[in-house]
Amino acid sequence: MNQNSKYYIIKDKDIAVTIETLTGQHPYAYENKYEKGKYVYSFVNDEKFKEIFKLVMELLHKNGR
Repeated sequence: MNQNSKYYIIKDKDIAVTIETLTGQHPYAYENKYEKGKYVYSFVNDEKFKEIFKLVMELLHKNGR
């Protein structure tokens, strides 16, 4: 994760919805220019987002995803 970037892009919709629920942030959805018919989700890369993102990723890795 780029610590200096103002926004963070997430490609996985399930992870984006989880982070949206936990942070209360509503991401901006963009069409994925590399995969037709799919979207990416842009979140403000603030301290709350970073903390929640880290926890979600740790849980996913711990459970084999």
